[in-house]
Amino acid sequence: PTNDTTPPTASVTSPDDNAVLPANTTMQVVANAADNVQLASVELLWNFTGDVFPCPFEGQAVSCTQSGNTFTWNLTVGVGTRAFQVRAIDTAGQQFVTGERAITLSADGDVPVNPGDPDTVGEDNDTAADAFAIRCGNALDLVVASDDDDWFAIDAPADTAVQVGIDAQSGSTIAVDFFSADGQTVLAGVPDIVAAGGQLRGVSPGPAILARITTTAAATSYRLTATCSQEGGDTPLPGTDDDLEDNDTTDTATRAFCGQQRRQLIAADLDFYVVEVRDGEGLSVAISGDNVIATVLDAEGTALSAIGSVARATSLAAGNYFVRVEPSNLQTPAAYDVEFVCAPAINAGCGCDAHGNSTGDAVVVVAGLALLRRRRR
Repeated sequence: PTNDTTPPTASVTSPDDNAVLPANTTMQVVANAADNVQLASVELLWNFTGDVFPCPFEGQAVSCTQSGNTFTWNLTVGVGTRAFQVRAIDTAGQQFVTGERAITLSADGDVPVNPGDPDTVGEDNDTAADAFAIRCGNALDLVVASDDDDWFAIDAPADTAVQVGIDAQSGSTIAVDFFSADGQTVLAGVPDIVAAGGQLRGVSPGPAILARITTTAAATSYRLTATCSQEGGDTPLPGTDDDLEDNDTTDTATRAFCGQQRRQLIAADLDFYVVEVRDGEGLSVAISGDNVIATVLDAEGTALSAIGSVARATSLAAGNYFVRVEPSNLQTPAAYDVEFVCAPAINAGCGCDAHGNSTGDAVVVVAGLALLRRRRR
């Protein structure tokens, strides 16, 4: 509604800030949200991994179900410090984000899972053919055993630099090797990544990099993280534009991918990106920079989102989608960073029935962060 100028409200009622909670067990986050007209969505922002969980939601080790105005998330958690917020958005696009709350998930010895009991995350991912698919930006708590290798497939188009981080107790011996997508060609490797500083970097030949995690120990717990950045690039053109040019049309769009961030770019004209999305996912594009706006488009160039610093399209069919980035004043080039995030579909709105009709202002969010045997957060 164009006459709605009052943003929604939201508050977290539990857990308390700086609460110490059991690791590898179930916890709850409870929040209240309301709007003077109607809420469009209420989301849990899990800042540890940068994930956003609306409701209903179904993803890797994450789910959310709605019952009336009560929304229940189930996430598997590990051990360590976490931070989260709750965001409420109304139908006018106004939003309110609660202050960040920190919690500590405590376990004796700070071991994410029982080292004598190897995990089942992604199992059976014991070979290249059965590699468990993850995306850049993911973080998982896992166990690897001498008789149970872990293989992961990381989405990474050609010329993408992939960096895998391994966090484990001092003295743990964990080897990491990168392979091409067919599992045949070794791209990089380190026999003891903990001793080597905890990170391995390689450049993908496309469309993915496979990471094999092995150990000589009976079983060792570890945390796996994956980050990506663009490798190389053309020599910047003279003038005021960036080195991704000429990406001024859908035909010359720059390939981007879910979980990627691109930094220090210039919008002097139209910049187009193309992102592959899985069936049922939404695509969210966030722009950091003044006077730069974005729009999500389908394959025919039809706008699927509003124009702004954040552009979102939900419940998409599998395929390629375009993102158009442009300066709000085409006469004035502007600097920007951009991030592409894919997630399962966001429903029509919190506080609404299945048809999107308002069922009241108050919304209670119950976020259950549930146990073991799935990806921990």
